[in-house]
Amino acid sequence: MLSAELKHTLKRLRDVPIEYSEQHRGFVYSHTSTNREPKRGLTKVLREIIPVPLGGQRPAKRARALNDTDPEPVRKVWRRTVCRTSCAASCKQATLHRHVDGVEPTFGLAGFGPHFSVRHGKLVDQQLKFLVRNGYGATLTADMLMDPCTATLRDYFHAHGLALIASQVPLYSADLEIATALDVLCTDSATRTEMHLFEIKSTTSDSSDDEMYTRVRGRLKSSVARGTPISFYVEHQLQLGVMDSMIRDTLEGRGPTSARVLRVSPNCVTEYPLTPWFNSTSKKLLSVIRRRAQRSVKRRAKNKPTNRLTK
Repeated sequence: MLSAELKHTLKRLRDVPIEYSEQHRGFVYSHTSTNREPKRGLTKVLREIIPVPLGGQRPAKRARALNDTDPEPVRKVWRRTVCRTSCAASCKQATLHRHVDGVEPTFGLAGFGPHFSVRHGKLVDQQLKFLVRNGYGATLTADMLMDPCTATLRDYFHAHGLALIASQVPLYSADLEIATALDVLCTDSATRTEMHLFEIKSTTSDSSDDEMYTRVRGRLKSSVARGTPISFYVEHQLQLGVMDSMIRDTLEGRGPTSARVLRVSPNCVTEYPLTPWFNSTSKKLLSVIRRRAQRSVKRRAKNKPTNRLTK
């Protein structure tokens, strides 16, 4: 049973009047049926500030060179040796035969298509949310084909003395005018008082091989974080730092006991804790996002039509 304080904390997080709308493809106010304009998503906002080059895009050698001031990736690899959670034989098997909200069910002849990674990630999110609401026993009675990544995460949390308490809970900052959803909150099984934040990144390849994940692909040329290396590792750490700050603002100071990005693949979890460097840099980015939000509010106020009586 959760502590009274933790129950109150979860209630405050869940009382945020924001929900995800498949119709609007974004977060909207949940307490009104008129003002349903989607809010800016955190992921999209960060990618405007930190555009990580994809595919064959290759930045200049000077931009890719490591600096002494660059943050050193901090990671820890955990491998599942005992399977406590039954699951499908592969992520492909679990994903192809399962409806996933908001993702097109179209695939190539080999079963993989342009939407597969998105579909797989959403399936893991949905299954974690189901586990929080209904417990593992309900997956057996519902005849749910558990994705290997979901099963690996469940065993990872058990091995670290953690219990799932929340998943896909919307967050919103009126000050920043951005919305997002936290992936997973856990508490310690011993005292049920702590609150651990996890950002989940699922992949079908071995998550311990993170050369492409941490590789520097460029550097920020503007903003207060000028010179910051651009990589998926940096993007996700800053995303985690902003979410940590949004939770603290919502709870008026109280925040997660710890915050980590988890890259999960079948039978392997690589964890990347939020370091002081990223915590500090994310606060700099918050100032950039806040200024953009303020300019956006001023533009809307300037362009808002006024009802004036004419003689």
